[in-house]
Amino acid sequence: MTGVEVQLFRFPGGSINAYNEEVYEEIITEMTDKGYIYFDWNGSLEDAMSKTSPEKLIENARESTLGRRKVVMLAHDIVYNTTLCLQELIDSFPEYRMEPLTPEVTPIQF
Repeated sequence: MTGVEVQLFRFPGGSINAYNEEVYEEIITEMTDKGYIYFDWNGSLEDAMSKTSPEKLIENARESTLGRRKVVMLAHDIVYNTTLCLQELIDSFPEYRMEPLTPEVTPIQF
C-alpha cells in the first residue's frame, strides 16, 4: 500500500515465547526462506508494564543495556510515558550511536 517492501519484522513477545515455543523454529525457517529478517532485542524499557513513569523507563533502559556494545532497545510507540521520556532517553546514552534497523544491520536474535 505504501510502496515500501517490508524486509524486517519483530515477533510479538520475541522470537521464542510461551505462545510459539512449539513452532517458533518452523516460523523462523518459513519467514527467512521468504527473505524476511527478524529482530529480537537485548535491552528494554519495559514500557508495556503497567504503572511506569518516564524516570523508571529510563532506569530500565540503562539497567538492561548491561554495558553491551550493541543494543537493540525494545520500546513501544503507543505508550504515553515512552513518548514523554524519548529525548531524555536518547540523551542518556551518549556512548551509543542511534541507527535505524536495516537489512544491513546484523540482527539481535534470541
